[in-house]
Amino acid sequence: MHILKKLLWLTVLAALLVACAPTIEQTPAQPAAAPTPVPMEQAEGVDLRIEIEESFLATTLGEQLAEPIEIPDQPGVVVLVQDPIFDLVPADLARLTASLDLDVYGITVAVRPTISLRLSVEDGQVLVSVAGVSLGDVNFPLDAVADQLAPVEAQVRDGLAGALQGVTEMTGLEVRSILIANDTLFVDLGR
Repeated sequence: MHILKKLLWLTVLAALLVACAPTIEQTPAQPAAAPTPVPMEQAEGVDLRIEIEESFLATTLGEQLAEPIEIPDQPGVVVLVQDPIFDLVPADLARLTASLDLDVYGITVAVRPTISLRLSVEDGQVLVSVAGVSLGDVNFPLDAVADQLAPVEAQVRDGLAGALQGVTEMTGLEVRSILIANDTLFVDLGR
C-alpha cells in the first residue's frame, strides 16, 4: 500500500508539471553586474585570497556526485546524478543542473532540474543552502522537495566545504568572505 501511495504521488506530480508548464510565464533574467573583488591591500582582515575557477568546482562536484544517493527514510528510493553542469552566478549564487535518475522501487523516472545554491560565510565556514529548484520554467516550492533534495544538498555542501577546508586547515586561516564574479569564486582568508 505504501508503494502505491508513492507511485500515485509521482504520477500526480508529473500530471501537474504537464498541466502547469504552458501557463507559467518565464520572466526574462537580467544579467547581474559582476562584482569586483577589492584589492588585497584595501581588504580588511584578509591575509590570503584564493581564486577558484568554475571548471575546478564543476570537476570536484562531478566526482563527488558520481555515487548513487539514497533518500533517508525512503528505502528503495535512490537518486543518481548524471551530467552535472555547474555554473557560478555573480553575487552569491551557484547553479547545478543535472540529470537525476530517480529509482523508486524499480520504476525509473528521469528529470533534469536546476538547483540554485546560495553561498555565504558564517563563523569562518562556507555555507551552502538551496535557494530554489526549477524544472524548465516550473519552479517548485522548496518545502515540497526538501526531503528529496536534502541528500543532494548535503553532498554539494560537503563538496564545496571540503575543497576549501584543506586550505584553511593547512594555513590556519578561516574564510572571511566569498565573492563570485563571472566564472571565478574568490575566497578571502584571514586570521
